[in-house]
Amino acid sequence: MRVLLLAYLQTVAIQCSPTVAPALAEIESYTLAPDASPIEIEALNFIKEVNKKSSKAYNNLAVISWNYETNITDETEAAKATAEANNYKFEADIQKQVQQRFPNWEDFKDDELKRMFANFAIQGPGNMSTEHISKMTEILNKMETAYSTVTICDYHDKTKCNLRLDRGIYRREYLNLM
Repeated sequence: MRVLLLAYLQTVAIQCSPTVAPALAEIESYTLAPDASPIEIEALNFIKEVNKKSSKAYNNLAVISWNYETNITDETEAAKATAEANNYKFEADIQKQVQQRFPNWEDFKDDELKRMFANFAIQGPGNMSTEHISKMTEILNKMETAYSTVTICDYHDKTKCNLRLDRGIYRREYLNLM
């Protein structure tokens, strides 16, 4: 079980990939120095456009994930898998665009703009094959389903085995069970 938990945490770290751009308000209000190069101006406009699109995509994924986690069915699982695959493809497409349009982003004079582009330099799961993405998504969903639907026995009454695990159990509540 510990190995599964570690694998899950690693994949969650991948899902919350570093390609997620900074907050929309931060990027929308960011301006370059007056002497910025034309390529830096183009790059900032690109980042602003990507940020708008990614905000919508990640919000959509969050809603679909919430629907799955609160109502685990084959339909919500399939919807979540599709949304995740679409997001991985979206991230991979953005990374390819960055590599093609701004291959020398590391030479930008503006440090903040370089930081924004550095987020795209890290390869995420979107660069895996469709088959591997599907398999990873399937495994993650099975793990979430198992965790969300498992029941445990009451510590004091071993015949009462219909208690659900709660992701919100805190140390204090755990100690009260003892």
